[in-house]
Amino acid sequence: MARISRIILWLALLCALLLTGCGPERERRAQPVEADTGDQDAPSLDAEVAPDTSDPVEAGQIGLSVQGAWEAGRHNGLAARAGSRFVFVMASLANGAENAPLPAYHQYFAVELDGGLLLSASAHSETASPPCLASLQILAENAYTCLLVFELQFGQFARALHYGAPDQRLASINFEATACTRCAQECVDVQTDSNHCGGCDAQVSVEQHCVEGSRVCKNSGLTLCGQDCVDVQSSASHCGQCNQAASAGMICVNGLRQCQNASLTQCAGQCVDLQTSRAHCGACFEAIGATQHCIDGEVVGCDSAQEIVCGGTCVDARTSTTHCGSCDNACTASGICVNGGCYFKFTQVSAGGLHTCGLLADQSVRCWGDPSDQRLVVPAGTFTQVSAGGAHNCALHTDGTLACWGRNDYGQSTAPAGTYVQVSAGGSHSCALSTAGAIVCWGRNNHDQRVAPAGTFDQVVAGSLNSCALKAGALTCWGDNFSNKNTVPAGVYTQVDIGAYHICGRRTDGSITCWGSSSNSQIAVPAGTYNQVTTGAIHTCALRTSDDRAICWGQNDQGQGDMPANAMDAISAGSSHTCLLRPDGIAVCRGRNTEGQTSVARP
Repeated sequence: MARISRIILWLALLCALLLTGCGPERERRAQPVEADTGDQDAPSLDAEVAPDTSDPVEAGQIGLSVQGAWEAGRHNGLAARAGSRFVFVMASLANGAENAPLPAYHQYFAVELDGGLLLSASAHSETASPPCLASLQILAENAYTCLLVFELQFGQFARALHYGAPDQRLASINFEATACTRCAQECVDVQTDSNHCGGCDAQVSVEQHCVEGSRVCKNSGLTLCGQDCVDVQSSASHCGQCNQAASAGMICVNGLRQCQNASLTQCAGQCVDLQTSRAHCGACFEAIGATQHCIDGEVVGCDSAQEIVCGGTCVDARTSTTHCGSCDNACTASGICVNGGCYFKFTQVSAGGLHTCGLLADQSVRCWGDPSDQRLVVPAGTFTQVSAGGAHNCALHTDGTLACWGRNDYGQSTAPAGTYVQVSAGGSHSCALSTAGAIVCWGRNNHDQRVAPAGTFDQVVAGSLNSCALKAGALTCWGDNFSNKNTVPAGVYTQVDIGAYHICGRRTDGSITCWGSSSNSQIAVPAGTYNQVTTGAIHTCALRTSDDRAICWGQNDQGQGDMPANAMDAISAGSSHTCLLRPDGIAVCRGRNTEGQTSVARP
């Protein structure tokens, strides 16, 4: 019944409209009048005149011509007259398909006229989210004169203008609407809004305008590259045009990439030195061959690709001592160039307790490792032999005199006067063989390690707590006799060396015999013949006769027994490290390196 009552009400209003039309009851002015919008929170219609949106009446049902539509939208309208008053109501929608039920939200636009003159106009929304429109324009008109213009800007009522005219029946309603975009509950024009340019939250910078939804630089001299306005005349990242970056060493001048260094030339987008470039020798793209070099922009040929040109001459920088690795990088007089690097050339190497010393080709001595007790501070002079002990060193001058340095708590570094042919530094004592062949020892003597036998000998060695000497192949040892170290096995010996708790001797047939403590199998000699033997604290090494390769046994907790596979000229075992001498004179060390004892000194 409620629905029938509403239909009867609509029909009654329609009949009144059709009978009375739009004619005025008093003279009207043909001038526009801007309406007072009044209360914009509620329509200015009586309750019984407002349309029932729960059951909308289509425009065609009330004989009203409605033109235009929302995009994919729906509309309905009603016009009525009561006495001299004319009322027009328009319910506009932001979505929904044609002839579909009304969506959850809609908005009314109401206009009231009296005698053809505008009395009021208002906009009202039933929800907090009214349709989002950039603009709305509604025109209610008769055939010629009765005209009403009703505008909405960005979801809010803007103005209503009315033109009075002679009495005419309302002929049609025309409206036009332009949709806008809702951004955070606000209707915005993304074509012009600087905070939402082209879309919500797309904010332009202070240097930009929003024009037709796109960023436009305010300064006409700048170019939009990505999101930024840049000067392509000077920008290193956008030189001449967007995303054309100047490479390293280049600058952008008047939109052109130029080399920052005026002596360089731009070739293929890179700054190159035509005087030395192999790819651009003398001119861009003039490449040279593998055995050629670019010198002052000219091509110079060498016999090998590994050679370089120094002073107009082809040299092998891998081995040249005057041009090692590069032109004019000379190694010292005692240096050697290997693979472009300078190394000291040694003729002897001796490993001590926590340090190592070596005799250079120029007869100077270098030491490295633990610097305590000045054991790395070598006295001036030239030498023919060096021996590294526990914490001190001794060396034989070229004139036969002795020099010792390092720890001297037992007088082990106080060398005796005279001339000698050989010297050996032990744990805390030293021994030397005089020119006449007699043995002289000095330093600590807690185990009679200094009490040498009388006579002449061919070789003497000072160990940790005892000493040994060779005479015509016969080996004699004295001092500490732990594990019967002084009991020498029978045989004819050519060399002897002493460890902390064991001794090893090499016989004339190349075999090696070791005796004393075997806590880590340091006396378990591998089968074979050897041309040199050396003893560390608890390990032993030797050079194998067949291939001159170093072989070690005994303790290897610090890598002191991990030897290289190539041939060696000499070997010396220290406390927990081992050093070798390559055929080219370069020293190589393995094992404990807590004090740098295996980090061989370099020029």
